[in-house]
Amino acid sequence: DVFGDLTIASAMIDRIVHHADVISLKGNSYRLKQHQSAATTTH
Repeated sequence: DVFGDLTIASAMIDRIVHHADVISLKGNSYRLKQHQSAATTTH
């Protein structure tokens, strides 16, 4: 979403992490879930 085009994003990542494996994760963010639960908790 940030780069707008999957091909361009893949090329940029490939240049940055030349010999690394890219793992794409799908699903809900645990950080977002914790943030939302903390926002609803009263202190």
